[in-house]
Amino acid sequence: MTRREKKQAKRLTRIRNWQLNQIAKAHSALSITGGTGICVGCGTTKNLQFHHIFGDGEQHRKDTGVGLATWLLASWILRNLFYAVERIESRCPKCHGKADANRRKALKQAA
Repeated sequence: MTRREKKQAKRLTRIRNWQLNQIAKAHSALSITGGTGICVGCGTTKNLQFHHIFGDGEQHRKDTGVGLATWLLASWILRNLFYAVERIESRCPKCHGKADANRRKALKQAA
């Protein structure tokens, strides 16, 4: 590995660590207890995802321009915390899937 490649790899590692730190901070900020983020469904602290409570995640990503990059959403959450607390929560994949299924079921019954 050349000196330039090593420098580039180190830079990319630093950027990725910063991105992961932003995600962790956002989960913590959304958590009621503070400290570490927890799933609102089961209380686990591992493998958390951001869940749009009203199911408007696709529209929210378009409106804010964050796209599919989780760290961009995390940065947005940290900048707009008062808005985010009302609309976004931390969930594990299992609870995230259950919440989405329940929302789809309720929409189907309402139609």
